[in-house]
Amino acid sequence: MGSSPFSAHFDTNYAASDQEVGKICKLLLEPQSRLARLDSEISRVQALLRSLYDERDNVNCFIDKHRALITPIRRLPLDILQEIFTHCLPTEGNPIMSADETPLLLTRICSLWRNAAFSAPRLWSQIHIPVPNSHCKYFPMFIAPEEYSDTVQRVIHRRSLVIREWLDRSGACPVDISYYQVDDPTMTYHAQPLIDGIPQSMAEHFNHSAHTVHG
Repeated sequence: MGSSPFSAHFDTNYAASDQEVGKICKLLLEPQSRLARLDSEISRVQALLRSLYDERDNVNCFIDKHRALITPIRRLPLDILQEIFTHCLPTEGNPIMSADETPLLLTRICSLWRNAAFSAPRLWSQIHIPVPNSHCKYFPMFIAPEEYSDTVQRVIHRRSLVIREWLDRSGACPVDISYYQVDDPTMTYHAQPLIDGIPQSMAEHFNHSAHTVHG
C-alpha cells in the first residue's frame, strides 16, 4: 500500500474531524475493494490446496496399499514365519493367557498372522494357568452375596474353555503346563473342577506334570 496523509496519526488517540472522516472513507474505497479480491483469491487457492492434499492422500494411499503387498514379512514362507513366532515366546516361565502377550498377541495383528499362529502347534505347547481368585480383574468390584457363586462359576467356565481351546491348538505336541493358585478357600472350592480337569482331560498332551505354587 502507498503512503497515507494520515500516517502521522496512526497508533495515537487522534480523533478525525468531520471533514477528515469523509476523506478517510474515500481513501479506503480502493483498499477495501482490493482486500475483498485478495480474500476471494485466498479462498480459491485454499480450496485448490485442499483438493491437492486430498489427491496427494489418495495417491499416497494407493502406493502404500500396493507396497504393503510386497513387503518381505508378507512373503515369508509359512514355516519361517511360524519359526519366528516361536522365538517371540517368553523365555522365563510359560506363556500366560493374556491378549497382550504372545502367543495370543500374534493373533491380533492381521488375518495372515492369526492363521499362521493358530496353525503352529508349538506356539500353544506351553501355558501358565493362574487359577482365578476373588480379587482378580475378572470379577466385578462388588458382587452381591447371592450372585457370588454364579459369578465364580461363570469365570471358571470361561477360563476352562480358553484352556481347552489353547491346548487343542497344540495338536500332537507335548505340553508343558504350570498353574498358580492363591490360597483362597472359597475360590479353591469353586475352582477345583478347573484344577482337576487339567490332568484328567489333557493327559495326552502332558510332557511335564502340572505343578501348583501357592501364594
